[in-house]
Amino acid sequence: MIELTLYLIGTLIGIPCMVLTIQSTETYQNMVSRKIFDRKPFTCALCMTFWTALAYNLTCDVSLFRAVLMAFISAMVAEYIYAKL
Repeated sequence: MIELTLYLIGTLIGIPCMVLTIQSTETYQNMVSRKIFDRKPFTCALCMTFWTALAYNLTCDVSLFRAVLMAFISAMVAEYIYAKL
């Protein structure tokens, strides 16, 4: 039960916070402005969180449905946190 709780907290809160922290650094913003990371998944908090969470969930050996569901929820949490920043 504790493992499941830690997994949910790590996925639903940890991944969005990690992605937003990375995207808010000055180094990352310089890479975006220099057109190194100028593509959609890297410039959008929702997209980058979705793909990061999906990759993480698929490597944690969960079902495809659960991995996609957790990625969607993580992306929505990231968008909410980004709006509040």
